[in-house]
Amino acid sequence: MTLSTTNRSLVFWTLMAANFSASMTMISMSVMLPPIMAAFDLPTSTVQWLTSGASLVSGVMIPVAAYLIKRLPNKLFFFIAMLMFSLGSLLCLVAESFSVLLTGRLIQAVGGGLIMPFSQIIIISIYPKERHGTAMGYFTLGMLIAPVISPYIAGSVIDNLGWQFMFNIFLMISLATKLMGLLFMKNITAAYREHFSASSAALSSLAFFGILFGVGNLALGGILRADTGGAILAGLFMLALFIKKQLGMALPLLDLRLFRYRAFRIPLLIAITMYFSFMGGGTLLPIYGQTILGLPARTYALVILPGSILMAVVTVISGKLYDRQGPRMVLIWGALLLMLGNTMGILFSLESSLPYVAVASFFPAAGLAILMPPIVPMAISDFNDKERVDGSAILGTVRLVVNGLVVIYSTLLYTHFSGRFNPMAGIRASYISATAFSVILLGIIMTSIPKTSRGS
Repeated sequence: MTLSTTNRSLVFWTLMAANFSASMTMISMSVMLPPIMAAFDLPTSTVQWLTSGASLVSGVMIPVAAYLIKRLPNKLFFFIAMLMFSLGSLLCLVAESFSVLLTGRLIQAVGGGLIMPFSQIIIISIYPKERHGTAMGYFTLGMLIAPVISPYIAGSVIDNLGWQFMFNIFLMISLATKLMGLLFMKNITAAYREHFSASSAALSSLAFFGILFGVGNLALGGILRADTGGAILAGLFMLALFIKKQLGMALPLLDLRLFRYRAFRIPLLIAITMYFSFMGGGTLLPIYGQTILGLPARTYALVILPGSILMAVVTVISGKLYDRQGPRMVLIWGALLLMLGNTMGILFSLESSLPYVAVASFFPAAGLAILMPPIVPMAISDFNDKERVDGSAILGTVRLVVNGLVVIYSTLLYTHFSGRFNPMAGIRASYISATAFSVILLGIIMTSIPKTSRGS
């Protein structure tokens, strides 16, 4: 479907609003946990299911979302996703018990899990290939702004109006976004009569549940426990069964045969290596700043705030450069910045100054911001509508699974060297590993992306 420039922009900003509301909710929940614990007199291990449970549900929904995107008209799909988010927000708003609050939060997460892969597909579909990088750059910008401003908004609202009022805000935003969808969303991609494989959906759900449940419990104990390592192994086993089943089906829930395309495999490999390269900024930096240096949470947030703001700007620049020059130089710069930031992390000490920590936090974040916008258009721009749906779902699935594995790997590495030597040795060993992954990432880019490459 061809849209006018105005209609295309309205669809884009509608999707941005939907994803911003989902991302804002996820980030704000971490700030809301302490007052919720006090309100219901519950321990952290129980209340944290408001975040980890939501992550589980969002992950489980990705393969199901792929089926529904192909099966339903786009406008109806968007309405259902935002309706689930609104109903969840309303249930949380009126909740008088934790069980009702958790139910509402999980319903919210269903909507959030549906909207992300849908948005990527629609954005790639409404813009011409030569503008895919710019479009994904602005889309990523919206996703990066939410983590920056959400803690401050949530903190102010909780201090003045109470934690439950946050769900009032979520409800108002979701209703406004739903109205935008009714007015501006179009049926961009075709709807198909797809066969729904319940057994495939069950296997993918069990795989996600096992992996994400196990990773979420790592904070409560070691890897050699039934609810951590056991759950992760069970999840990986279910994932292997899911993959085997999909490859043997004529009409799979997810078409894993897309891996036969080199143009799809390479961006996926880059994304996997990128996540491991960023384990310093994603997992280790908070441990170093708040646990080892003893910085208060607010001080730590202020230290990384300038880098977070600059990262948002870099994301847009990355998308524009991808459209003009192709992916090679953009990805090389991203890998180099990751390498530089990780190298600075190796030099962390108990006497490191706050400006040094701030700069060291910026470089890997900027590298990630540069690398992210090209990944989706490189992987799925050349696919047809049905292949884009499966490709986007596979990217989302890999992101969740690999991020879980990154948490496991970095936690085990830090714990091993901290226990054998001291906490700083754990930080240095982990940053050395992250630096090695960033070198591997640079090698993959330089050997796999030709100099003349434009787009995917």
